Amino acid sequence: MGELMKSDKDKTKMELIRELQTLRKKFEERTRSFEQECVVRCRTEEALDLAQVIIDNSPVVLFRRLAGDPPRLVYVSDNIRYIGYTAKEFLEGKIHFKDVVHPDDSERIGREINQYAKDDVEEYTQVYRIITRDGQTRWVEDQTSVVRRATKYITRACWWILRVASWPKRNCSAAKKNFAGSWKQPEKGSSSWMKI
Repeated sequence: MGELMKSDKDKTKMELIRELQTLRKKFEERTRSFEQECVVRCRTEEALDLAQVIIDNSPVVLFRRLAGDPPRLVYVSDNIRYIGYTAKEFLEGKIHFKDVVHPDDSERIGREINQYAKDDVEEYTQVYRIITRDGQTRWVEDQTSVVRRATKYITRACWWILRVASWPKRNCSAAKKNFAGSWKQPEKGSSSWMKI
């Protein structure tokens, strides 16, 4: 340290001025770069905030689960409240998604998920019913996407729910086929859920 200070003392005034100018230039460049990063970050945060507002005020409920043993739910959008639950209940493990799947569909859904995993399917759709907190039945169409690393290791799965006014007529025959005699179309004017 003493040598560094001595060498600074030995420098001419012009050398010190050049060093100072170089340092100022680097500082200004870094400041500009930092300001640009801040602008990009602010814009990104604004976009994320807007997307969050859209999700939370739309009929779409988003779930995100990390792979692992056991898999861990890491995100549920707040509009899960539309079916009477809170994101916190799911994230803290007080309620699991399988707990809201209709009992008549639960076994089939489990078998299908296991088969998709065995077959290494990355995107799949399932149609089933869920039970709201107040006991109402809502149809859902579940589209799940599996996300992998470059090493093919599964890192997470994402899925979401969309509320619709009634069961779409174009899906009636498929739903009847999937649910055989147990299929029942929601009452006219009722609010049902479709997971897509």
